[in-house]
Amino acid sequence: MAHWIPLSVVALYVGALFALTWWSQKLTERSGGGVITYLLALSVQGILKVLLTGLSISSAYALIALMTIYCPRLCRRSSASATLATTMLALALWLIAPPGWRLLPHPIYLTWLVSLLTFFAAAAIDRRHIEAPGTCV
Repeated sequence: MAHWIPLSVVALYVGALFALTWWSQKLTERSGGGVITYLLALSVQGILKVLLTGLSISSAYALIALMTIYCPRLCRRSSASATLATTMLALALWLIAPPGWRLLPHPIYLTWLVSLLTFFAAAAIDRRHIEAPGTCV
């Protein structure tokens, strides 16, 4: 079970990379020759910023996986969907918000905060436990 999390994370990142590559290729075919890719490649900082922002969404997946493995008594039926939805919404709002409104220096801090608050709020409000094998509920 210990190898399941890293392999699933790698599979998720590889799938996202293929999807992003396909989308970028379709976009550059219409715009005539990879102008966007060239401009993004001029700045390594731009590439790293996009990658780190994309990785911010993995905080919700990591929290759900870790809590399911190590603390299933706190997991509820609505924990995963609520945590993922609010984290994605928080990341979208971060990307839309003007830089002056942002209180935290990077979206990963916001997504972890939102993930934790949502997960524990779902644990406090929802009374429907998950059916985890080998646990006493």
